[in-house]
Amino acid sequence: MDYVLSHSKDDMSFYMKQFEDLNCMAEHDDQFLLNPSKFYFEKKQLLLKHPELITEAVMLKNGVEVRQTIAQVLTKIPSELQETYETLLNDKSYQTQEMALYNLWVNFPEQRSIYLEQTKDYIGFNSKNIRQLWLVLALSTPEFKPENNQNYLEESMRYTSPEYDFEVRELAFSYIEALQLYNEETISNILQATHHHNWRLSKMAKQLLSGLEQNPKYTSILNQLQQDKK
Repeated sequence: MDYVLSHSKDDMSFYMKQFEDLNCMAEHDDQFLLNPSKFYFEKKQLLLKHPELITEAVMLKNGVEVRQTIAQVLTKIPSELQETYETLLNDKSYQTQEMALYNLWVNFPEQRSIYLEQTKDYIGFNSKNIRQLWLVLALSTPEFKPENNQNYLEESMRYTSPEYDFEVRELAFSYIEALQLYNEETISNILQATHHHNWRLSKMAKQLLSGLEQNPKYTSILNQLQQDKK
């Protein structure tokens, strides 16, 4: 066992040294991020460390994995990269699309309605990550179809109900908490979720319920729901 561990440490030291050499070389090579022979992992680590290296060419000449990292690290989008950054909304990655939509919405307020219109039919993962984010952004954009706000609100709250999988409900609860969209419907769904078989959803619901119980604003709703269960 000692032999295996000692050799494992030696191997790890070797790879760490290789990685340090890689960083050293990459930081002095303008073409590193454009080189198709370099692995995604190598480029990702460099971009995480040096987001200032992101250029239009880097965004356009790399694949889905590198572009996902760009969406993650480039949260403050320079105006000269806006048009290129917008192409991330069409990537074959739900995670990239979600991050790109949010970052573009934050960075370019005058374009919010355009981005929302472009992504109005996006759904995302099983959690409906893009759709749920879209609803929150739509509700937070007064100039975007305000006549539909009630429908957006009802849809957001509906995702907390037992008819949806735990991934959908977990994300919906996080948005309900962030926007404080508590009413009898969402609080009832929280109470139901405290007994859910998925421990993660159950734990989250119990935490939310604990916070609600300490807020006098929701005492009457909680009392009524508890009474109805008897």
